[in-house]
Amino acid sequence: MISVYGTVVKLQNEVALQLSVFLEKVLPKIFDDWWNKAVINALSFQQKQRIEELKITTLNGLDLAALLSVLDQNWYQLWYKLGSGI
Repeated sequence: MISVYGTVVKLQNEVALQLSVFLEKVLPKIFDDWWNKAVINALSFQQKQRIEELKITTLNGLDLAALLSVLDQNWYQLWYKLGSGI
């Protein structure tokens, strides 16, 4: 029997995977230097430190909290562009 905790962790990992795939598709269409403008600029100091320490260079290397920060900080641009049919 899978514990509730195990189920939650599994679901969080799936959400992180799907969110990274989605952002990987749309962010390059919205921003020229999308990694720096849309990802790095959206992260907290601690998240930026983690990226530097672990040498993360792709969205699938980010945890769910970092991906949610990226989504939150770019929400308006995503909404506007997706509504325009990018």
